[in-house]
Order: sequence, then C-alpha cells, then structure tokens
Amino acid sequence: FASTKSSRVSNSLSVKKAFEQNTELELFSDHFHDELQATYVQSDRFIADELETGAVMSIPFQSTWLIKPGARYVWAYKTLIPAIGLFEHAGGLSRWLTYSHGLRAPDLAQKHANTSFFVGNPELKPEVSEQVELGFNQKNVPDRARPWESSFYGVSVFTTQYKDFISYQAATTPNTYVNTGRAETKGVEGRGGFMKDNWGLRGEISYLQSEDQNKQPLPLAPEIQTLLNAHFGWAFLIFEAEHTLWTRYFENGQERAGWNTLDLHARTTALDEWIFKVSLFNIADAHREIVRGYPEPGRRLWFSAQRSF
Repeated sequence: FASTKSSRVSNSLSVKKAFEQNTELELFSDHFHDELQATYVQSDRFIADELETGAVMSIPFQSTWLIKPGARYVWAYKTLIPAIGLFEHAGGLSRWLTYSHGLRAPDLAQKHANTSFFVGNPELKPEVSEQVELGFNQKNVPDRARPWESSFYGVSVFTTQYKDFISYQAATTPNTYVNTGRAETKGVEGRGGFMKDNWGLRGEISYLQSEDQNKQPLPLAPEIQTLLNAHFGWAFLIFEAEHTLWTRYFENGQERAGWNTLDLHARTTALDEWIFKVSLFNIADAHREIVRGYPEPGRRLWFSAQRSF
C-alpha cells in the first residue's frame, strides 16, 4: 500500500506604473512552495521553494500597435528567460506575433520518488525551450446596445524547440526520468465561443506534431486535444462545466489510447478584493496512466483564494 500527498502554495505580487504616451512598466514577483510526502520517497518529506522575478514593458506606437519586451529571472536555476511580443488591437480584432523562452523545472516526484518500478533522478536539469507564435482573435458584438452578447473566434500557429527535454526512460529497471536532448513541436489551435446574458459556451481544438532528436514521437504529447466549456452565472457566482479530450499519444515508441475528463468549477464574482474558487476535477474518476505503472490522480477537490489590492 502506498500513499502520497503533494501541495503547492503560490504568492504573486505585481506593481504597474504608467508613464507618458501610454507606456507602462510592470514589475512582478512569484513565489512557489512545494511539498511532497509519500511512502515511496527517500525521506519523509521534500520541500522546494522557488522565487521568480521580472518585468514587462508595454510600448505603444502608431495608433493600434504595442510592443512588449519582458524578462523573468528564475533564482533557483540562475536563469534569465526573455520574451518579446508585437500586438495589434483594432476594434474587435487582435493580432500578435511573439517570441519567448521557457523553463520547466522537474517536480519533486521526478527527482526523489523511490519505488520498485521507478526511481527519481536528482540530477535532472530543467527543460528549456524557445517558442514562436502567430495568432489572431476576432470578437463580434451584434447589438452595440447589448455588449454582454458577443461571439469570438481565433486561430494560432506555433513552433517550439526544446533543449534538455525531460522524458520518461523505461529502458531500464527501475524506470526513471532523464534529459534526452533536443525536441521540437509544431501545432495549430482554433477557438471560438459566444456569450449571452449570464451564460456562454467556449470551445478549443488543437493539433500537435512533435518529435525528438531521433525523429520519434514525444511521449505524452497527444495529436489532438479538445476542450468544451459551458458556464452559467447566478447571483454573485459563476458555475462551469468543462470537458477535455486527449486523443492517442506515445510512450517509449508505443501508441496508447487517450482519455477524456469532466470537471466542475464554481467561483465568486461580486467581491471587490477576493476571488474564491472551488473545483472538482475528473468527477467520473476516469482511470489515467500516462506513464506506465505511474497512475495520475483520479477525482480530486481543489480550492483557491486570490486577493488583489
């Protein structure tokens, strides 16, 4: 019998300053505190504290265009992550072209788990990436006297290059995670929806092609993913039902079936400083094992509180 408990507490602080000619500067700081307690780890408890700080500028030019340079510094890995974007907002049309770097740190289980079939790798390096994205959104308001009735649609295309890609290694026993070098993904995403009075529908669909440096499909990367969200507002609450579908994916060169889940959410809207949200994920308790012998959590309850001031 095995048991596990993981938790994350995050804190965010941002300050925005407006200058002449509508130029803005935002400074931000994010702190993440993670804990892992389990019967299968090398000690009773593992803790990780990570701090990220950064800045983003918004620089307008001409009448409808913005350029946004920014950077984030990850103190745990002494890494600077830059980004820059070009945006246009003209009426209901938004267009953008962005270039950004990313960093995905290994989690505590990937580094410290210790079971008969899986051993963590404390030498894992963070996965870094570069992404280019081009996209647009179009919002339509049929009746200008009723701005709460609207529809939207949009499309994005993107490509991402990975370095030190984190991959599940099942060629040995026990299995583990390793950094496997370079990888690449290319994708397209479409989205659309509409709102009327206090209810609305929103849908997304994405298609992804991915491969590693050996031209093999990346593990855990589904070809197609869809999302359908329906929400309804009542008094000072918004209720949401969300269905997500993943199609087939690959693990160690073998094709595996996808899955689908249904989630429920409720959040507040009328409080000035606070937003409370409660979610019930995977309410049907659908079985998921995206890594063989390492099952994903089933039905779970999640609660969050956010304050702005």
